[in-house]
Amino acid sequence: MTVIQIHAPTSNSDDEEIEQFYQDLEQTINDKAKKDILVIQGDWNAKIGSKESTGWEGTTGDFGVGKTKDRGIMLLEFAKTHHLVVANTLHNHKLSRRTTWHSPDGVTHNQRDYILMDRRFQTGINRPKTRTFKKSDIGSDHDPAMMTFRMRLSKEKKVSHRRAKFDLEKLKNSELAKNTKEEPNQLKILQKCEERRELKKNRFTNNENLDQYRKAKEEVKRAIIKAKDEWVEKQAEDVEQSLAVNNSRKAYNVLKSLTREKIRSKADILGSEVRAAIIKLKRNKAPGFDNLPAKLINCGGEPSVKTLHLLCNRILQTGKWPTQWTQSILIPIPKKKMSKNCSEHRTISLISHPSKVLLTIILNRIKPGIEEILDESQAGFRKDRSTVEQILNLRLLSESQRNHQKNVFLNRL
Repeated sequence: MTVIQIHAPTSNSDDEEIEQFYQDLEQTINDKAKKDILVIQGDWNAKIGSKESTGWEGTTGDFGVGKTKDRGIMLLEFAKTHHLVVANTLHNHKLSRRTTWHSPDGVTHNQRDYILMDRRFQTGINRPKTRTFKKSDIGSDHDPAMMTFRMRLSKEKKVSHRRAKFDLEKLKNSELAKNTKEEPNQLKILQKCEERRELKKNRFTNNENLDQYRKAKEEVKRAIIKAKDEWVEKQAEDVEQSLAVNNSRKAYNVLKSLTREKIRSKADILGSEVRAAIIKLKRNKAPGFDNLPAKLINCGGEPSVKTLHLLCNRILQTGKWPTQWTQSILIPIPKKKMSKNCSEHRTISLISHPSKVLLTIILNRIKPGIEEILDESQAGFRKDRSTVEQILNLRLLSESQRNHQKNVFLNRL
């Protein structure tokens, strides 16, 4: 809201001074923010008059004072040009609540002070409470005029982030395993490897079986080499396309992935570790930022194990976690009903379920080393251990000291 306080030139001023006043006021209006509600108030030194709304509908009301003068017409023209309404002429108050100026002899009473505001917001004006206040001890021949305005702000619409719901009951259908999509070349190579594995069992029974095994072995080698060449060719095409569209960063990353030496860690994550971690995932838990339910991973079978196995090893080698694995959703839960204070809430954090698989693997790997370091007195958060003995010792010590009327100090680390 922009409020402009003015004092117009008096009746003794010439027309040029009046025109300059309205030009300066118009410039001030143009400088305000367009979204602001405009209110202009003050001593206009003009008379709009009563029952003068004919021809000025929407600009003034019928409840002014006196007769319209030339300065009043200039004021109405200015208000109509800028889509303003004279607020203190809209309600039929008694005369003493409309007049704003009194002559020194107390005989003449006029209305010279007006409050103008944006016409589109006039429904927020409380007309009965927009009036002049008499007997105000302010040492002036003017009475203060007040407008009561109620601003109705529209509520900001909340953007609904609807999360996709998975029909997890369909996972119980064993036929869904057939819908697993794999690359055609990979599928052919796997089929040839399976045929070679079957021929290997009986390769020494006769020469014909041995020849078939050797032939299948060579076919597998050629297929792998061909698939590798096709993959390298595809990477080269990606580099060329990236350079053609001036995407040098993508081209550099592809070349870097092809040329750098890949040092495999001796402690690569095993598929059995991933499988065991997936089994430990608790079902019916809310998903994290990536919207992947734990039940979906549990029922995914071998495809889920293979995918997470490759992903976990990739994270282990590069040291970079997926962005969605590092984000969590904080849910505030009130400790008391209908509580609005932040201190009376606790929060839970929803993290990504696939990240829990890798965290479980890391925890299982560091547990043996931690068990050797921890003291025997440490019982919290340890398997098959309880803090009952420690609590009992503290209670016995405190009771013993109280019996001897001595102070007990507990140092919590």
